[in-house]
Amino acid sequence: MTTPISTEPLVVRAAFAVLFAAAGFAQGRVLVVDSQNRPGTNFMDLPAAEAAAADGDVLQVRDGSYRPFTTRKALSVVMDAGAAIPHTLALPQPAFQIVGLPAGRTFKLMGFRGRPRLSGTFFGDVVVGQCAGTVVLDRVEAYGGFAAAVSVSDSAGVFLNGCSVTSTGLVVTNSAVVLADCVVSGDVEYPLAHALQFDRPAVEANNASLWIAGSALTGGSRVANLGLGQSALRLVNSHADIAGDHTALVAGTDGTPVSAIDGTGSTVRIDPAVALTPSGGAPPIGPFVAATSANLPSLSAPGAPRGGTVATDLFGQPGDAYLLLLGTPGSRIPVVGLGDVWLDVAAGMTIAGTGTIPTSRHAGMTIRVPDVPILLGFSFAWQGVGGSPASGFAVSNPVAYVHD
Repeated sequence: MTTPISTEPLVVRAAFAVLFAAAGFAQGRVLVVDSQNRPGTNFMDLPAAEAAAADGDVLQVRDGSYRPFTTRKALSVVMDAGAAIPHTLALPQPAFQIVGLPAGRTFKLMGFRGRPRLSGTFFGDVVVGQCAGTVVLDRVEAYGGFAAAVSVSDSAGVFLNGCSVTSTGLVVTNSAVVLADCVVSGDVEYPLAHALQFDRPAVEANNASLWIAGSALTGGSRVANLGLGQSALRLVNSHADIAGDHTALVAGTDGTPVSAIDGTGSTVRIDPAVALTPSGGAPPIGPFVAATSANLPSLSAPGAPRGGTVATDLFGQPGDAYLLLLGTPGSRIPVVGLGDVWLDVAAGMTIAGTGTIPTSRHAGMTIRVPDVPILLGFSFAWQGVGGSPASGFAVSNPVAYVHD
């Protein structure tokens, strides 16, 4: 149960007014993409729309079938239900590739729904690479093939919120990634591939930094029909913060003993509320991952359409003081004694609420989203701070979403 915080409504309205004004200032054109060329259409396919778009533009993609999309621009892509990028042998490439996004820019993708593969393919649905800017994936459903469903490399900051990453999971290399309220699986989905395809850990991180909160990670259950289960999280020279009473990491169950978290040369900081389920009698965390138990606040803030409601939920220790920060997503900034702040400080942020964590350990606030055109494709970001003078304070995971 989430206990509403006690916040002066006028303060919250004023905070949102400032950020809404920023949204109106930042938003460019809204370009309607419609493969059926219905009234109001600007482009009939995504590549043409991307070529014509400028930083800050919004691509509103109506239901229909489209070709794959590649960009380095700071765009917002909002996909209606029924908008799809079919994967065929004639189009052997990811549905979305965001490569080379410059620093200080943000790319946002909301509502993409991939489709399960009928046969093995060499590409997953989403590839993010060499992005010095920020990438937000909100309510995205991605599927993999011989490659991961979502792969992130050499990128400064990638947010996944409310995403489903199915069939060969998520691979992160030389990057910082946040998962909030996501479901990730390393199991292969397509029916004829088990004889050839290696299942994978749900998340693999190499020289990476991860924040995982409110998410379910399940490792693959077989490797080329050999019955070798996979961990939920594999870390190689990486660090992960993991928190949330709804967070669960489950190892694959079809084979030899395997830990829920394994790897080499890595560290993990994990809240005691997180559920770890190894298989075959293995320890929850492998011997080559140094684990520290810590009381970490965790935050959930599912996205909502314009005219809908955003409900935040901060999980923490009873009696701890806390505050909720509201702004726009940005690259992480280390703050000594607290952790990494992921809000764009240069764009401005505000304290949206304060309070004390109740005995339920959940506190939150509910905010109605104005039904105004300027919010289409705009992304807000939240982050909590919780603790006490005796135990110290820490930041929660950040959460970023995109309004449709």
